[in-house]
Amino acid sequence: MKNEFGKIAYVTDRFPHITETFTYNEVVGLKKEGLNLQVYSFKRPDVSNLTSEMKEEIENTIYFPGFLVLDIYLSQPYFLYHIPIRYFHTMLKVIFGSYQRFATLKLRLRSIVNFLRGVHLAFLLKDKRNSVHIHAQFANNTATAGYICNRLLDISFSFRSHSPYNPSLLKDKINKAKFILSISKFNTTQLLGWCGDIYSNKIEVDYLGVDVEKWKKEGAKEENGLLVSVGGFIETKGYECLIIAGEILKRRGLNFCIEIAGDGHLRSKIEDLINEKNLSKYIKILGYISHDRVKKMLCSSSIFCLPCVVASNGDVDGIPIVLIEAMVLAKPVVSTTVSGIPELIDNGINGILVSPRDSLALADALEKLLKDPKLRKELGEAAREKIERDFNLQENIKKNADIFRKYIAGGE
Repeated sequence: MKNEFGKIAYVTDRFPHITETFTYNEVVGLKKEGLNLQVYSFKRPDVSNLTSEMKEEIENTIYFPGFLVLDIYLSQPYFLYHIPIRYFHTMLKVIFGSYQRFATLKLRLRSIVNFLRGVHLAFLLKDKRNSVHIHAQFANNTATAGYICNRLLDISFSFRSHSPYNPSLLKDKINKAKFILSISKFNTTQLLGWCGDIYSNKIEVDYLGVDVEKWKKEGAKEENGLLVSVGGFIETKGYECLIIAGEILKRRGLNFCIEIAGDGHLRSKIEDLINEKNLSKYIKILGYISHDRVKKMLCSSSIFCLPCVVASNGDVDGIPIVLIEAMVLAKPVVSTTVSGIPELIDNGINGILVSPRDSLALADALEKLLKDPKLRKELGEAAREKIERDFNLQENIKKNADIFRKYIAGGE
């Protein structure tokens, strides 16, 4: 399909990234829809777990220099010389601008990093300011770069919001953005609750999705008693609750095995808990695995479980893409009532939802599914129907592309 209008500078933190397949799918899908995208990535990917298709995108991506490379600092004098007042005002706004809730020293240091990256992006785009629109994946770091470019060069920008957890300058970003893609109705409510209904006309609910036809071709042979979970070892995933639920299932004498794929700073803590509860025969941690292995893991599972929680600092997941992937394979899923997950899973119809941090309720739900193959089949089939209807990647990408066309004028 012919490119329809000027270039979109698509800004992301790390591309392609094995834990953010939705970003890769969006980039590839929008290009197929005729949008002229150039990806700018703050960091280079770890290629070890990428698919061959993902690796092909590396050559088409512009990567930012590291902070030991002089280039990122040489961008600063250009704006310091040409627009010193605007440059300093933007610097003070970004570094000392208020966070929605609190600003720790770590967040302030991150703001300095974001400022340097934002100015560098502005320098790269300064000669294209009249023919480019910036779109940022996530409301925090990458959206800050778009916001900086808007202030320095008057370049239009937009961003996708997954979960507006403590992002700096959120109201300023929403005010300056041409539009915002919101991952869920829940997230939209959060944004408006923090920033006011006055911005409702520029927020578009835009669900992510999966390639339904491609996933349906996967062989989904069930391995009886295998419970699977996939995600980073961070507090929002609720793995501690899953381990305790596993202990309850063990005490009840059920035959099961839990496999968790992922890594992160809480992994050692979870491994210690598994050992403390004498569950090493029942629960296995696989670490990071390739997306192809994730597919095989999901296909062989009896149940997929992701007991998401609201973190102690207020952070929360949006709608985890891996839940959508499990559902399109007709797997019964168990999750919690946080964030936008109830927009994906209708409790008792195409999955089971329990309250977050309720290990007993989680164990009861898992036991119910382990003992009832008929229920697993019914929930799984209904889950696939829900994905086909509302979370079909091809259909949602078309809607996504139409949103860009709605807000961005044509012509380079």
